[in-house]
This record gives sequence, structure tokens and C-alpha cells, in this order.
Amino acid sequence: MHKTSFIGIVVLLNLDRYFMNLYFMIIYYTLVVCLINAIVPNESSYNNTQPHI
Repeated sequence: MHKTSFIGIVVLLNLDRYFMNLYFMIIYYTLVVCLINAIVPNESSYNNTQPHI
């Protein structure tokens, strides 16, 4: 009984850690993409100078 509950707790902790790492990776990735877009002007930004109708 204690073994199964212990395994379940370990699995939950590992899943929690995995999702936290995934969450921070997504935040870090979006920050890096925003920085790259700010530093390096894209060709799409040049094409977007014309007003959209």
C-alpha cells in the first residue's frame, strides 16, 4: 500500500517538475523570439509598410 502511494507521489512530482520546465522553456523561447524580432528586422516587417485593407 505504501509502495504504490510512494510511486504515485514520485510520478506526480516528476510530472510537476516536467511541466514546470516546459512552462519556463515556453516563456524563455517566446522571450528569445521577441528579442530576435526586435534586433533583426524581418522581411515581413518591410512588406507590412503598406496599410492593410
